[in-house]
Amino acid sequence: MGEDGSADDVGDAGDIVVAVLDTGIDRNHPDLEDNIWQNPSAEECSDDYETDDDGNILPCDDDFGWDFTFDGSDGDKSGQPYDDNGHGTHVAGIIGAHGGHNGGVSGVARTIQLMALKFLDSSGSGNVADAIRAIEDYVLEHNVDVINASYVSTVSSTNQDRLPTDCADLTNHDGKLECEAIAAAGEQGVLVVAAAGNNERNNDNPSEMTLPASLPLVNVISVAASAKEQDRLTSFTNYGRLTTHLAAPGKGIYSTYLDDGYKRLDGTSMAAPMVSGLAALLMQRHNAEQGEPQTDQERQERMLQVREQILGTVACNEELADELGHECYGGELKGGKENARDYAERTLLGGRLDAWSAWSAEEGNLAQMRAVPPSHLSVSDNDASGGAELYWLGSSPTTDRYSIKRRYSDEDEFTEIAKVEASIGAHSFADNEPQKPGTLYRVANVQAYPPDPVLASAEAKNDSVSLRWYEYPMTEQGCYELRRHGADGTELWQVAREHKTYTDKPGRGDFSYSVRACLDCTNEREGEKNCSNWSNEKQVSVVGSGTAELVESFEGFDNADSDSRCFIATAAYGSPYAAEVESLREFRDAVLIQHGLGRALVSAYYRVSPPLAAWVAESDTLKAWVRGVLDLFYTFRQTGERRLPAVAEANVDQGVIGLQSETVLPGLGLIMHDTQIQACSPIFCDVDVDGPGVGYAPGIGPR
Repeated sequence: MGEDGSADDVGDAGDIVVAVLDTGIDRNHPDLEDNIWQNPSAEECSDDYETDDDGNILPCDDDFGWDFTFDGSDGDKSGQPYDDNGHGTHVAGIIGAHGGHNGGVSGVARTIQLMALKFLDSSGSGNVADAIRAIEDYVLEHNVDVINASYVSTVSSTNQDRLPTDCADLTNHDGKLECEAIAAAGEQGVLVVAAAGNNERNNDNPSEMTLPASLPLVNVISVAASAKEQDRLTSFTNYGRLTTHLAAPGKGIYSTYLDDGYKRLDGTSMAAPMVSGLAALLMQRHNAEQGEPQTDQERQERMLQVREQILGTVACNEELADELGHECYGGELKGGKENARDYAERTLLGGRLDAWSAWSAEEGNLAQMRAVPPSHLSVSDNDASGGAELYWLGSSPTTDRYSIKRRYSDEDEFTEIAKVEASIGAHSFADNEPQKPGTLYRVANVQAYPPDPVLASAEAKNDSVSLRWYEYPMTEQGCYELRRHGADGTELWQVAREHKTYTDKPGRGDFSYSVRACLDCTNEREGEKNCSNWSNEKQVSVVGSGTAELVESFEGFDNADSDSRCFIATAAYGSPYAAEVESLREFRDAVLIQHGLGRALVSAYYRVSPPLAAWVAESDTLKAWVRGVLDLFYTFRQTGERRLPAVAEANVDQGVIGLQSETVLPGLGLIMHDTQIQACSPIFCDVDVDGPGVGYAPGIGPR
């Protein structure tokens, strides 16, 4: 990937290792051979294999993974994780088939490192103990970034009638050991993407949980299967409003198969690798932009950020989201409100994978993604107090605390009864109020306070003060609040979130200014606006100024090459940092002074503008008239700038119509053959497949 993590390199995850915990991989498939992980520390065996003092088989000659079903009893096997079923090869192709071969396909990532960890046999069956060994003996030793777990087992959860929030809550022995192994992987920053299962089962049932998808771990993403037709959950998929995070394409998925072949399969096994591939792309971009993590703590932080970037940008129905009390940051679903209800009522995030929105969002930008809500939420009776005990799993790195709300009946409104400090992991809360029949609880994220802004400057000129601060990405309800201390007291007011400058007219005197960022300025309650601390203070003295003083302040600025102000525009807007003034300066430097006539015009302007600027500064009417003229110019420039990239970035690969040959789409590395392709723009495309090819891209195109 390029250093800037640009869209041109969206298919590259060449530094990311994804372990495919499955039936093995056909390493010689032409669409996979270039993306197979190579073990840099593989040891040669003195015999076909080696054993330890206890007789356990040790991986050796393990140049691309290991077969954990191998026990030395089958003379035809050597421990190499060759696929004798086809399932693992199909999954691997969805994640990272390279493409570029006649008749082939390309996966979500066009370059990646696919590690084969075989624990399922030729029939697709296996032991959880072998999966645990694969994680503990191999994943934890080889710097794996993502595990794709397209398999399921069913276990009982706890002795209590509630969902687990910790591995210790699991009573099934194998389930607890598997949970502990995956938790250990999480401590190294490994993300585990797991298939929800294909039994039409509700995974929220604590007496019959589907693992590893429903494990109470913050490094797990549980994936249901969606179908392109009507854009809704498939009829076969498992689901769970409390434990299944999102859906992804899982019907009619065309991918690599045995004997250099291809096959179309259905299942949550096909949905999970869609998410795994996207996670790899986002991790690669994280490394390009912020540097490769060097410690387990840094790897954990990257994992949680990427996980929230995927889950916080799902495509959902905004109208339905409003009814259910959450927000949509991804694209709009294509199947209408009733089909969207299927996602909303049966997955935690209420939607489908939207790769475009996940890729477009900036890490940690609260204005572009939703905090992952608490999962595994349960309530049980507290016999001692007659109240209730609430349990949940928190996994959002941008959540500061949880708001506990309660209502006693459908006629009541939810009322906040407590706030609980947020952390990554299990939470609980005891409500000691006696319960009534029909009591309901709600646990909601309160996103972290924004970082404290920095007030960069406060400059007094004439009778005004120009303030400038460093901006912070905001939610739509966010704003900045400015505070002024003076002899007459303290004034407080709000400024729209898109502003980073403000001109105040406080009158004459000595003043101090500060600024803070608030995430919800629609809330009138001080404690619920979610504001940062106040910034540093800036001290200024305002003495006023007449025309003569203003003219004098402009003396010596007759050379456009060294001047940083536009006098008349500055007088009209009251600040040299106003966006409109900056736009004029950019136009001057980029256009006017690039040729002789322009330089002559600029020189003449600088000779005559100071007195005119002073005249404008003393007349509100003239200020309004000048701003009106300059606003038209600013709007024209902004509109033109928004249109240019679509033209400048267009190329053959991004706008092919009716092509009847191998075509590399600039999306998730999908390659279509004998396919009618509609024109599309970076990063992902919406495609209709008439012949062999991947069913459709996760994200279904730009939002």
